[in-house]
Amino acid sequence: MFRANMTYYEATWKNYHASLYTVIEWLTGGKTKIPALVGICASWGLAFWLAWKKAEPARAAYLLIGTVLAFGPNGYSWYFTWIVPLLCFFPNPAWLMLTVLMFLSYNVLIGYGILGAFKFDPLMQWLVYAPFYALLVGGWWFGRGKRERLNKFDGGEAEAV
Repeated sequence: MFRANMTYYEATWKNYHASLYTVIEWLTGGKTKIPALVGICASWGLAFWLAWKKAEPARAAYLLIGTVLAFGPNGYSWYFTWIVPLLCFFPNPAWLMLTVLMFLSYNVLIGYGILGAFKFDPLMQWLVYAPFYALLVGGWWFGRGKRERLNKFDGGEAEAV
């Protein structure tokens, strides 16, 4: 029954303003289960890795929620409120910006109100997710150099998780 429910969910409730799910689906040509499998493997892989490293629970929740939001088949704006409380403990400009840019996803209501068509505009997805990933990767890239400089200064190792 669980498998049947998940299959139904994936077939009918996917690609509503999704992030990496949409990109993976586009790269694989669609009509495959690869995007879902990638998301499941990323989430479970991260969960096992965090458990093995005995990561702090709040940090683990932050990383897991971020992974689920990035790889999920849906990206409704209210889903992204899940990460907001954790931004108090782990401030990240990219995630904060994404929660603000999510208002662009309400563009779907214009067509829905006039024509009754509930379809997300790919341009709006790009306007929401491209700046987020640019800032996320850029923050990681430039933060990496900062961590390396701190390691040399301290003579210790920066926190990996």
